[in-house]
Amino acid sequence: MPQRRRRALCLALVVLMCLQGCLSANDVGSGQETDGEEVAFPNHNPDEYECFIHNDWERCYITHVPDSVTQDSNAPLIVELHGWAGSAFETRALTEITQLADEVGAIVVHAEGIIVDNTTLDMGGNEESWNAGYCCGDSLYYEIDDVDYLRTVIARTVENFPVDEQRIYITGWSNGCMMAQRMALQASDLIAAMACTSGYLSIHDAEG
Repeated sequence: MPQRRRRALCLALVVLMCLQGCLSANDVGSGQETDGEEVAFPNHNPDEYECFIHNDWERCYITHVPDSVTQDSNAPLIVELHGWAGSAFETRALTEITQLADEVGAIVVHAEGIIVDNTTLDMGGNEESWNAGYCCGDSLYYEIDDVDYLRTVIARTVENFPVDEQRIYITGWSNGCMMAQRMALQASDLIAAMACTSGYLSIHDAEG
């Protein structure tokens, strides 16, 4: 098994252990069978990017909504962040966190970091990354405000879907783990819990 996939599966295991209790211990209104019922969000496509302009950059993300989630649900939200040089679709496929989401009725967002084509950076150019403080790549070099970007993604998701704002969780791998920790520190008003692997927080200031 390739090293990247092993690490990704470890991330999935960590998320299962750390978040399962937070999710399954609550009534998420998702125990009903949906066979024969009308889909609650017929215009939503989990395989299409949702994009918007944030601080002059086009930013995109994908959203997974289980069939069991309805307009009347009060669903947890999990935000999962890819690693350096990863992507939203790649991470979704590797960790398979959407399977957990389907079991417990949780909405999952996979956000994309920043990539700048033909950058001249000595390290990390032309690869997607997050500005986690001291790392990494284009996002750090261009001082991208990824905290505010992810706040906006969460706000858009809360506006469009029935999210329980008391149960917003974040996870990530590598550079995504660093960014998840930064969100837990600097967006603690939003994030109820954080679990991640293969990365360490690279800032110490809740305001920095």
